Amino acid sequence: MAPNIEDLKKDYLTDKVVPFIGAGLSVPFKVPTWKSLIEEITKKYAVGDNEFLVHAVEIKLKSFDFWSAIDLIKDTRTMLIIS
Repeated sequence: MAPNIEDLKKDYLTDKVVPFIGAGLSVPFKVPTWKSLIEEITKKYAVGDNEFLVHAVEIKLKSFDFWSAIDLIKDTRTMLIIS
């Protein structure tokens, strides 16, 4: 049986409702997306000999593979610190 508004109101008033807010809520508040944050980080670190990183990260972002994009940046950043 689908809940109706009165059932929802009763559950809300007895603290039985747990709101679930998805990631899309941040968009109207101009919070950057994961994609735009990763692009900004890439621009910061992909300079000089590391410009190849821009294209590599773009490929990962096109397939929504955000973790791999971050790993590419981290791995490149680690190589810069070591060298």
